[in-house]
Amino acid sequence: MTIEAPPFPTRRLLRGLLVSIVMVLLLMGSCVVGCKGRAFEYGERCRDQGGVRSRLDCHMPRLTVIPPDGWVFRTTADLMPIYGDDPAWLKTLDHYQRLAVRADFDGDGREDQAAILLDEAYERFAIYAFPAGREPVMLAPGRPMTALPGRSLAVREAEAGRPASLVVKAADGEDETYAWDGAAFVKTAG
Repeated sequence: MTIEAPPFPTRRLLRGLLVSIVMVLLLMGSCVVGCKGRAFEYGERCRDQGGVRSRLDCHMPRLTVIPPDGWVFRTTADLMPIYGDDPAWLKTLDHYQRLAVRADFDGDGREDQAAILLDEAYERFAIYAFPAGREPVMLAPGRPMTALPGRSLAVREAEAGRPASLVVKAADGEDETYAWDGAAFVKTAG
């Protein structure tokens, strides 16, 4: 007596596979429009803030120079709150703040850097410029960390034979601009 194997359920498998594909497409379809929209907006915001986008990550610029003793550089991603007992200033920090920029601020044809640095105790922040080949310069003296949220750095492009300027943007609209006057950085009006 021979026992025959039951027939292979091809039709049932194909129907299950088709249903699975349709479900995946329906689930992804609801995300495709919304997700692409958010990804596009995030990418634009990342570029506007000086970051470089790879997939859905935004890599903010980091310093390639060494901060002066007692000061450290952190990106806003480094500072994002993790625990519920973080200080209030940390909870209001905008993830998209740009804390470092690069441009030729002194007109010598070499790329300079500027950054918002934090003291090692994370109690104060200060604005520093790092002219290429020279010592770092503190542009704005230390301020309490509670004043950091809403501040970010921007570059005002060079114009009419003048090098680029550094703009410290503030949420309250009281922006500060620093420009090279040929010998040192000076705070300018707008």
